[in-house]
Amino acid sequence: MAEAHEQTARIDPVPGMDAMLARIDDDEGAERELLMKDADTGDVRLGETVKRLREQAGWSIQRLAREAGVSSATIFKIEKDRMVPSVTVLLKLARALKQPIATLLEHQGPRQRSGYAVFKREDRQDFRFAELPLSIERTVGPWPDRQLEAGFYVVDEGGTPARAPLSHPGEKLYFVLEGRIRFEIDGEHVLLEPGEVLHLKATIPHRWENAAEGPSRIFYVVTPVPAFTKQRVGGPPPAA
Repeated sequence: MAEAHEQTARIDPVPGMDAMLARIDDDEGAERELLMKDADTGDVRLGETVKRLREQAGWSIQRLAREAGVSSATIFKIEKDRMVPSVTVLLKLARALKQPIATLLEHQGPRQRSGYAVFKREDRQDFRFAELPLSIERTVGPWPDRQLEAGFYVVDEGGTPARAPLSHPGEKLYFVLEGRIRFEIDGEHVLLEPGEVLHLKATIPHRWENAAEGPSRIFYVVTPVPAFTKQRVGGPPPAA
């Protein structure tokens, strides 16, 4: 993805994914995909990457479906960018293809440029998983030895990425740009308005939710980089 959430946070596959995985138990592991209604949406698109990795493995759509434990129709729709995958399905694909989550999302960000990456406003891509009340704009370069994760959350009204407080090694920084965010930190509540910043040790149990009427926008920084972004997924998906 309440003890299980802590384990999930340590294998955060993309910035904020600790909270995303914490919500997998909402559907008890069921595959919850959402058919795309608009080809220009910012939803996660894996089609080109999944097809390339499948073909490199010499697998048919049916073989990948069998290895991942999903239907052939699901693989077909994902490869055609006609379906938004759930986090559960994303983990299954990464496990079957023996690839890091970051590899499946590699086309969502800029290319590495000799150790630096520029994120122009018009070039930044946001993406959304089917079961989450927020979208993400990643603003980190793709090199594996980076020391932090950072980006933007745009959170739906009333949205929260995790129902129970999470804790894990490292630090986090949240800068509220628009809206209002209510944090719960070790049982205490803190309300942040635009222009206000929270920096915390992530070992302290914490969660947050959008307390505004309408969406809220946050810039976040997480360190250290979650190990799961660099590791190939060879075992079962983490417990939620």
